[in-house]
Amino acid sequence: MIKDLIGTTLVDYPGRIASTVFIAGCNFRCPFCHNAELVFPEIYNLTPNISNEQTIAYLKKRMNFISGVVFTGGEPLLYKDLEKLIREIKSLGLKVKLDTNGSFPGKLSKIIELVDYIAMDIKTSPSKYPVATGSSCDFSKILESIELVQASSVEYEFRTTAVPKLVESQDIREIGKIIKGSTTYALQTFTSENTLDEQFAGIPIYPPEVLEKFKKIIEPQVDKVIIR
Repeated sequence: MIKDLIGTTLVDYPGRIASTVFIAGCNFRCPFCHNAELVFPEIYNLTPNISNEQTIAYLKKRMNFISGVVFTGGEPLLYKDLEKLIREIKSLGLKVKLDTNGSFPGKLSKIIELVDYIAMDIKTSPSKYPVATGSSCDFSKILESIELVQASSVEYEFRTTAVPKLVESQDIREIGKIIKGSTTYALQTFTSENTLDEQFAGIPIYPPEVLEKFKKIIEPQVDKVIIR
């Protein structure tokens, strides 16, 4: 279900001015997540849903300002009308970027060639996934989605939020082996505010030199590494 629309973002779609569509609902409970209003039903059910029709009408008013639309969440692939909405947006001549946690390869396979850009999270190394996602995630599903993305004709990036303790040098090495040969990998700075688990709120984030260290570790495995 769509819960919010943001008219203009300069950072969420690389190289484009875009609008953002926020979809509520997620199968993960990442302790470091700061989007509780899109994760917990008891919170997001307090706000009204936005229909596909309202979303299209909103985007049409932005056509002179934007060239793309970003779907984020939550987990957008949980939205049952996502494919229909993407097709309608594409008919307007807009590019579409999808943010996903990669745990639904079946759903991803049905829309992957409809979108223009995919940003897929890789939370950490496989052994730490239960802690990093707060769930009993089947990592084989993550691997399946990685292969789908790599084999597609879509522009893409894999990305990791550098959360202290959850993401360390050895985890970056393991991620590098898993996504070897990929085009783009992004290391994202952790935001330690309003986290789902209060134990992650306010913890010291990694300094820039640690992110640079992580970058050097994974650079041999991918074409391009970005620090955000």
